[in-house]
Amino acid sequence: MSAAVAPSDDYQPPSRGFGDWISDGLYQFYANSSWLGKGTEHSREHCLYVNERDRNGEAVEMKRSDLPPKPDNCVRVVYTSDTHDCHRELGVMPPGDIFVYGGDILFVSRWYHESTKARKMKDFNDWLGTHVNCPVVVCIGGNHDDFLESLGKDRVKSVLSNVTHYIENNEVTVGNLRFFGSPASEGRSHNRAFQSEDFRKAAQEASKALHAEVRRGGEPIDVFLSHGPEDKIVDLLAPRVHLWGHVHQLYGVTHRDTKSMKGSQMVPQGTLSVNASAMDHTMSPTNPPIVVDILDHESAKTSGNNPRFTIVQPNLIAVPGSGIFKRAASGSEAGGSQETAGSLTGSEATGAGRSRKNSVQVLAARVRKNSQQIL
Repeated sequence: MSAAVAPSDDYQPPSRGFGDWISDGLYQFYANSSWLGKGTEHSREHCLYVNERDRNGEAVEMKRSDLPPKPDNCVRVVYTSDTHDCHRELGVMPPGDIFVYGGDILFVSRWYHESTKARKMKDFNDWLGTHVNCPVVVCIGGNHDDFLESLGKDRVKSVLSNVTHYIENNEVTVGNLRFFGSPASEGRSHNRAFQSEDFRKAAQEASKALHAEVRRGGEPIDVFLSHGPEDKIVDLLAPRVHLWGHVHQLYGVTHRDTKSMKGSQMVPQGTLSVNASAMDHTMSPTNPPIVVDILDHESAKTSGNNPRFTIVQPNLIAVPGSGIFKRAASGSEAGGSQETAGSLTGSEATGAGRSRKNSVQVLAARVRKNSQQIL
């Protein structure tokens, strides 16, 4: 488990009055009864695994206890995102070198009194200390985490003491991997943390400055961690791995064509794109964490470009002739599948957990357009 750290005394939540106590209780009842679902035994025991350097490019769903040994010169990253108050539904995380969280710890936090938000954050922090099997924890916020935005980057550690690195439009080197992270995202819901024009502009400016540094001969970014898709930054930085969330329907592992600087020239590289939103399209935390073995920074510089990865989004099946994907039913869930908020014309997916061709951008555009209002 990650080492627990005593919280700082920098932050003290305000007291909550009787009216606040009543309203917070009603909000929580409404969220639990009308929105938030439960995890499953399957999702608590399994994970999705992918090796960045695997030439087959396959992401495989397996039991957490069956994970293969970590390859030489790799850093094992355990990643999840978008738990929305339901982190304890995920069970104990698989062991690894770095645990990464991609934002949206809370659910519609704008409803709650500040002391209730602080209590929820404390529970998440406690979960990090008891359920995460990595010595290092990297975290960003999401658009539901207005508490973190109002607290400010420098004071987050006073609440999330088990987070080793909280990233907000900056870079950090962790476990011989160079990260750049931003909680920025877009959407039309009322959950608007880190979505202001000024904040998104700051994220763009930070990424441009980093890109300019790389063009001058600086070290490239290995991992870009963002809450939303942030396509422009991905294209600009061309990270080897992009970890993100926000769009729950796009859970899975995909490949994105990007170009990176090699000397004075731009050459094709390719980015492994990993969306580990724990919540599925029904707001139930049934998507298991994703484990990624990433070649360390120094080894990657001498290994050549990334392979072209095929697309894997587990538990999705093609509806013949329709180009629409539905969640695959299994066991007691048979007959209860629901249509995702998008379609992918021309895909070659044929069953749960099988790969699809690299036309994911079509699906991504349609899902993002149709689902922004609830993200």
